Parts: sequence; structure tokens; C-alpha cells
Amino acid sequence: MNTVNQGKSVLIIGGYGVVGKKITTILGTRYPTIPLIIAGRNLSKAKSFAEMIGYAQGIPMDVTKVNQISPLSGKLAAVISATNDPNNYILLDTIRNNIAYIDVTRWTARLKDALIRIAGEKNNSTNYILICMDGLNSCYISEKGISTICNYRHNRY
Repeated sequence: MNTVNQGKSVLIIGGYGVVGKKITTILGTRYPTIPLIIAGRNLSKAKSFAEMIGYAQGIPMDVTKVNQISPLSGKLAAVISATNDPNNYILLDTIRNNIAYIDVTRWTARLKDALIRIAGEKNNSTNYILICMDGLNSCYISEKGISTICNYRHNRY
């Protein structure tokens, strides 16, 4: 079932990096009709990877600058971040533009900072998933609030 593709694309930030390539490959294999946009600081790398896989386009994007998502808002079904968003600019921009968001790069302290930062933002019932890079904590954010998906504690010997 492909409910994402209604003429809109999935943006993968850091899409030509190690994690981004894996995400792009999985999405392209499982959902070949969903248009993908590969974004990163290096336009040449983004375009090269997009051309290599054949079912995506490459664009430049700098997560250290504000309003990187807004110009694409009408074209995006979802944003997947496979790179660090140090100032939460991407997270905030997706919330403000009511775009679904998945972040797979946050470690626990950054997850907590992001939750505090977005607490005052208006959520127009779009869902967001923030997954910690350390694999210990994840949360799901929806119009009903924040739910912990996984809070794994690991005993070290």
C-alpha cells in the first residue's frame, strides 16, 4: 500500500551518507513509485547518488541554516533526517510546515533538548518520530502528545 505518494516526495537529508544511503535503498526497493529527494551540503554528492540510483533527485541543503524546508513544503510528504540537526532548524521547519518527520540521528541528550525546544510549537496533527542514535530512547510525537516508544536500559558488567 502506497499512501505517501500523492505527487509529493520524501526528502532524505544526509541521503548520500552511510545511513542515508541505506534508508534511500530500502525506500526505493519497497516503494519504487515514491519520489525521493536526496539532500546534503554537497550538491555534487547528492546529485551523483541520486543519478546512480535512478529514482531520486539531488539538492543542496545546509541544516545549520534556517528555513531549509519551507521552500519545499508543498512538495514534501515526509522528511527523514540522517544527519545531525544541531540547532533543530529542520525539526522546527517541518513542524511549522506540517510535514511528517523522522530523525534517526539524535542521542539521548539531544532528544531531550529537542523535546524541550518543540514543546511550544503548534502541532497541526502531523506525526514526528525522533530516534536516538544510541538506540536507548525513542519517542513518537503526535497531536495527543509525546509517547516513549523505547526506553531501553542496558546493564554493563
